[in-house]
This record gives sequence, C-alpha cells and structure tokens, in this order.
Amino acid sequence: MHNPEQQPAWQRDFGSRLQQLRTESALTQEQLASASGLDRTYIAGVERGRRNPTLVTIRRLAMTLDISPADFFERP
Repeated sequence: MHNPEQQPAWQRDFGSRLQQLRTESALTQEQLASASGLDRTYIAGVERGRRNPTLVTIRRLAMTLDISPADFFERP
C-alpha cells in the first residue's frame, strides 16, 4: 500500500488544487481526462498527490480548464 504521506506536500497541494479547479469548472475526472487527452486514472492519481505531472501536462490541463498554469499554484 502506498502511503500518501510519503508524497511531497507540494505534490498533494497541486492535486487538491487541480481537483478544486476541475469541480469549479463542473467537470468530472472522466470529462477532464477526455478533453485533455489524458487517462482518467492519471487525473485521479494527480488529484491524490500520487502522480507528478510534467510541465507539458500542467499546461495541457490549464488549457483544458481555460486557466493559466500559474493558477494551479495560487492559494484560493
């Protein structure tokens, strides 16, 4: 079993922020994945802080959500 506490705090924070922005956009994980060309399980892993997205993926997610990549790193 993978312990989420072993993941860096910034990685968990990024995942939480992605989930917040996705839900504010009224998208499911499946819809975000489809629109961004990613797999739903990848989106779920990022949101749980278990996956570490590349800059290319962050940009792709931002474009899909119609936000700036910087928005992922701003405190709500």
